[in-house]
Amino acid sequence: MIRTTFILSLLILTTLSKEIKDEDGIKLNATALEKRLEEEVIPRFKEHIVRINKRQPQIKQELNLKIKKLTKSLEKIKKRIEEIKVNMQKSINKMEVQDKKRKAAIQKYEKFKKEKAINQMKLAEEEMKQITDKCTKTENILKKMQNNQQRLVKTAERISSLLRIKRKALRKSDEIKSIRIKRNTDKINEINQLIKQYKNTHLLVKNIKDTLKAKKNSGILDQEYSSLKRKFKQYQRKEITAVNQLEDMLKAMTIRQEAKSKFKEVKEVLNEKVKDVKGQIKRDKAILRRVTIKKNILKRKKNSATSSVEKTEAKNGMKQINSELKGLKIRVRQNTLMLRALKRKINRATIAYNAKKRNIEGRITRQRMIDLKDERDKLRSTIKNLKKRYNKIERKVLLNEESPEKISDLKKRMTEIINEIKDTKDKYQNAQNGIHQYFEERRKKYEEKKKHITTRKSILEKRVVVLRRIMTLNEKKLRQENSRGKRQVLLRKIKVLSRRIRRVDRSIKNINRRLRNSIIRASKRSERKVILFSKKERLIKKKLARLVIRRKKYNSSEKLIKLIPQIDRLEKEYKVELKQVKTLLKKAEQQANSMEAEVKEINKIREEEAKIRERNLKKRIHVVQNKLQVLNGRKGGKVNDIKAMLKMKIERMKIRANKNHQIALEKKRKVGISRLNKVLRGGLKRIKKIVLLKRHINTLKERISQAQKVMRELGNIVSNGDMKEKIETKRDELKTSINLMTIKKQKEEFVLRKASSSLLRTAGVIRGISEATIQSHQVQHAKLIVLKDKLEKEINQTLVNGEEDNEKKNQLYDTNNEIIKTADAINELQIQMGKFSDLVMKVTQGVDDGIKQKSQCEMCTKLARVALKKKKYDGFSTIVVMKSMDNLCRKSKYPTSCYRTLIQLGSRVFEEGATPITACSQINKC
Repeated sequence: MIRTTFILSLLILTTLSKEIKDEDGIKLNATALEKRLEEEVIPRFKEHIVRINKRQPQIKQELNLKIKKLTKSLEKIKKRIEEIKVNMQKSINKMEVQDKKRKAAIQKYEKFKKEKAINQMKLAEEEMKQITDKCTKTENILKKMQNNQQRLVKTAERISSLLRIKRKALRKSDEIKSIRIKRNTDKINEINQLIKQYKNTHLLVKNIKDTLKAKKNSGILDQEYSSLKRKFKQYQRKEITAVNQLEDMLKAMTIRQEAKSKFKEVKEVLNEKVKDVKGQIKRDKAILRRVTIKKNILKRKKNSATSSVEKTEAKNGMKQINSELKGLKIRVRQNTLMLRALKRKINRATIAYNAKKRNIEGRITRQRMIDLKDERDKLRSTIKNLKKRYNKIERKVLLNEESPEKISDLKKRMTEIINEIKDTKDKYQNAQNGIHQYFEERRKKYEEKKKHITTRKSILEKRVVVLRRIMTLNEKKLRQENSRGKRQVLLRKIKVLSRRIRRVDRSIKNINRRLRNSIIRASKRSERKVILFSKKERLIKKKLARLVIRRKKYNSSEKLIKLIPQIDRLEKEYKVELKQVKTLLKKAEQQANSMEAEVKEINKIREEEAKIRERNLKKRIHVVQNKLQVLNGRKGGKVNDIKAMLKMKIERMKIRANKNHQIALEKKRKVGISRLNKVLRGGLKRIKKIVLLKRHINTLKERISQAQKVMRELGNIVSNGDMKEKIETKRDELKTSINLMTIKKQKEEFVLRKASSSLLRTAGVIRGISEATIQSHQVQHAKLIVLKDKLEKEINQTLVNGEEDNEKKNQLYDTNNEIIKTADAINELQIQMGKFSDLVMKVTQGVDDGIKQKSQCEMCTKLARVALKKKKYDGFSTIVVMKSMDNLCRKSKYPTSCYRTLIQLGSRVFEEGATPITACSQINKC
């Protein structure tokens, strides 16, 4: 006895010494981490706050200056645009005058031609040439003006958007400042909290260690000592986690600081380069101005020169200046490009740095969330264990089998456990609140983003309406306008507007898609919630059912009747829990139903929108084609311009119609495949069930055979007296067990037959869907092959003419890829269906209704006859045909064998030239 106690004390000493050693190591590491965080990281964030406060007035001043500069430049550009408009109008008027002169000259020429006045004809021809040259010159000037106007409009839009951004930044500067300060203060508080957490846990560990040492020295190694030891280990683990958190924080902050220093270095280098390039551009522009002034002076000299010598001198001077100007312009262009590239590099560096910062913050928050979830799970398990412990102690107290002193100790322990449960529940609630807060913040961010997206969507929709109105007005003007110059201007405007409308439409579609996808995701989340709460409800109901069984058991025995108060308490607790879960489930179901309704509405809207788009496009194409047919017989410049516009419209609309058709086909295909996958998953579940049932039936058969064998062996034994009675009782027991097992076997055989018939039914459904999808794929495949042949012919024709059509070549490449895809899809579906049907046939083997060969053949021919009638003569689709066959099998006397024949018939019914006899010739030896 002394030896064992000595060994025990030695073991305790060794464990304690180990623990103390580990704890000291932790302390050293933690103190170093604490010091570094307090001396390096926290002052850094404090410096950030000071810097933010200092820089705020400077930022505001810079923003105001930028706004002033931008407003001035915008005003200048607007003036320039107005000037260009006036000049354009002048040149258009000039063109109209020249056009009239040209027409008059043509009339003169025609007149002289009729009169055969050769000299006058030559003069008229020269006049015509001069007028046409002037017309081309004015036309070129108009084009240049229009290009300048478009460029200036774009710059004006860019500057106005920049102005909006800067004004918004100025308005929100104070708000941004407060957010940045809050972010830094939050980070300081977070670090301080981590340090505080570590200090508290360290103090607790130290106190428990001291009490353990005191108890060990006094030689008291009771139950309290062991519980304290457990607590010591628990708090030590907590201390280790706190130290790990400190380490993670320090690592994150060092990575962030390294990234910042690197970014600063890169930015400084790039800013220096930017300064140099800007200086160079400034110098070059000053030289350019001087050189242009010289050029203008020489031009004037050349124009005012009287002698040929002066003219040649001016020309030579101009040549030198032009070469110098060219070099300067090239240099300015290169420097501006370099400046843009440098600015782009700075932007990229800032984006990379911000991304790294976000990544670090995200890692910290994710780690915090993981820790919170782990803490919550641990607290949940502790509550569970404490409740179990309380139930055990309560059972002992209620049974009253222990001594009164022990019972009083147990009652004290019960009160302690109740207090512990309360504390742990509070901690659990805090952890849960932390998790909820994180998700609430995420939801708020998402809501803000959603608001911003919806406002942008409304702005874009208004813009589209305005652009379409402008486009229709321009089209009307083009039809009414007679002057050639104005028509060309309007045509270019229409092209630009159509491009802009397409761009805006695309962005609206993307926004709609994003919003709709968010609703679909939310509906899926709500469905998951419903499943979770329903699981909880089922668990509580199971617990209540167990309690009812236990109550019956306790009521029957005199000893256990004392434990009924415990059952009453547990029932009350579970009922309260059930009530809470039911309320949550009700809320979740309501949310899920509303979301489901929204999703259904979205799908309906999508379908309706697609149909309306298709209808409208077809109508518009028809209208435009009619207009073209009307204009086909006419001639003239105006008519040609309108024709070009209409052709452009038709091409654009045809491309859109084709794209919409392709999207609709792809959607149909996807829906079919998703349906098929859903049914396949159900089929696989049924296969698993059948396999398990078969195993169970086989085990029952083995048990029955073993029991019968034992019965026979017992019957052969010759015995007298008590032994004979024992054998008889054993035989009776075996008989009852055999009867029970046979009943169970019969039940499971019935379930197996039902499951196999349902599996065969699903296999039939799968066969129908797969056949329909394969047929749709085959139709698409055939269409693509026809298109491929057509494109190849067109490409060959263009090659004969000596031209290459790259657009058609690309189209041919795409069609070839689509053909390969569809062929692969057909092949894959056929292989899948073959594998699945083989598996079904293998699984359902031996599960027969006991049908004769003749009746099987009759059934097959009947099914084939119905299928062929529906397909060939009534012209129904594949799914309808399979449904009619399924209805026959449902009404059949032998459903399993009927469904088996249906699967075996498969695609034989849909082959060309198939008859009931040929389809059933290879099935069931018919």
